[in-house]
Amino acid sequence: LQLMYTLKDLGEYDKANTLAQKIIDNKKSDKENKKIITIDEILEQANLLFTANKIKSAEALLQQALDTHQTSPETYYKLSRVYYLLIGSLEHNGRVVEAEKLYKQLIVIQQRTLGENCREAQRSSQDLARLLLLNNKHAEGETIYRNIIAILKSTRGDENPRTLNAIKDLADLLFKINQHEKAESIYRNLLTAQEVALGNEHPDTLKSMQRIAIFLGLKGNFDE
Repeated sequence: LQLMYTLKDLGEYDKANTLAQKIIDNKKSDKENKKIITIDEILEQANLLFTANKIKSAEALLQQALDTHQTSPETYYKLSRVYYLLIGSLEHNGRVVEAEKLYKQLIVIQQRTLGENCREAQRSSQDLARLLLLNNKHAEGETIYRNIIAILKSTRGDENPRTLNAIKDLADLLFKINQHEKAESIYRNLLTAQEVALGNEHPDTLKSMQRIAIFLGLKGNFDE
């Protein structure tokens, strides 16, 4: 396994794929008819299948883990790895609706297991919002992001680094989908908070200034 991962890191994908297939075949011959039971076994086998470019088989195996293992405080962290691995594959292959459904399932589990405003649920919510914003579900994605920012402001404060980063991420996404007016407004508010919290010479503050300059240039306003 370690050699397979080393080959992937070195960009030797064909060799890694071949080795992954050999490992899969050996597992079949050594443990014929043995059912994969533990989450760790499923994760290991799924990673092998992904490396061997057997995407559908890997996804089916991960879905099996979600269908057959109940989430508890003891199993949460391993099952969350299953969710993230499966969601990542679905996103990579353009299956947005399926990825969205799993994100929403995961967020409910995180809130129930770790607390309604836990960091993990906020991270998954941000990932879901990003997915929606980049796939023409702008209103829903923006609403989710603004809700996250509101929670961060109430629990951590307006000038907390996590709050400022979430605001910046929303502005970046809006800029990316060509909603420039909204993005500019958010960046102006962000800049004000950064000047107070970080100072005028902080790299993040300077980046916000640069973004606002880009917006002004797009509008032909070179005097401000």
